[in-house]
Amino acid sequence: MRRTALDIFTRSFWIGFCALFLCSYSWLPAEEGNSQASTSQKDVTDPTVTIGSTVDSSRSDRMVHQPDVGDCACGPCAIFNAFQFGSPALTNMVRSLPGATAADKVNELIAMYGGKASSVAPEQPRYLANGGMWDEDIAPFINDWLREEGSSARVHGERLVLKKRETPQEQLNRMYRDMRHSLAEGFPPVINLQSYAANGNSSHYTWNWLDGHFVTVVAVQEPHSADNGISMWVADSQSGRVLEVSVCAGNTPFRAITGKRVRNGKEIDQWTEGYPYLTIRSPKLEGMLEGDAAQSHPETVCVLQFIVHR
Repeated sequence: MRRTALDIFTRSFWIGFCALFLCSYSWLPAEEGNSQASTSQKDVTDPTVTIGSTVDSSRSDRMVHQPDVGDCACGPCAIFNAFQFGSPALTNMVRSLPGATAADKVNELIAMYGGKASSVAPEQPRYLANGGMWDEDIAPFINDWLREEGSSARVHGERLVLKKRETPQEQLNRMYRDMRHSLAEGFPPVINLQSYAANGNSSHYTWNWLDGHFVTVVAVQEPHSADNGISMWVADSQSGRVLEVSVCAGNTPFRAITGKRVRNGKEIDQWTEGYPYLTIRSPKLEGMLEGDAAQSHPETVCVLQFIVHR
């Protein structure tokens, strides 16, 4: 789960739709009670779920569990989940992979495309068992698979930076539109989450990288006026569950002041510019990403830093 470059709310009153959603995903229970904001019955719209209309409970064995593949295999697992929860064409590609289990199929994917040269560190493969994947290598990995299967569709990766004259709220809305579009096109986006811990005092924090993790977005909810945030549901290979994640626009400057990252004994320069990130709230994911650092640092933050979408 480690290796990405510097690497970033459930509103209710969607009872009728939620019943269908939970029924469809009864084999993959969503985490409960993980939104820090209170549930509101106002200004809430139905989640935009544009993946398969039904999911038979007999398919429960298709959910890949990262521990069955490798400690740092969240990238390939997130890719696998994007395809198995995507359009019929993508799910057929998953079915055609050799292997009796989801973990077997992910290992086959790694063997086929994980050994190609990394776009970040060309002398190293895209995937390392003890280092994982860089976020910039997710889209090339996916596009190689699509190309080899004769598909003309492509995905692209994007670091979630503020565009010129863009406000954090506009950035959040843009990301929501991109995720909604990708879901509508049959490709559940793969996103990269990052955690950082503050050192120093509040007047001059320096931020140090803690950990990173890839997950797959399977549903999103329109921005709600109560707190200008959005809710999304992600397939998390580490827990083997669909988790609700709240995303809000950054409202304070955040800068990670570390210029280099060591991966597999090699020191690699990191992107270091500072700007407000999109922050996330999800107790299970935050606990996973922050570990014990929340108890030993004055502040920690989990951010959404990279997205691969159609």
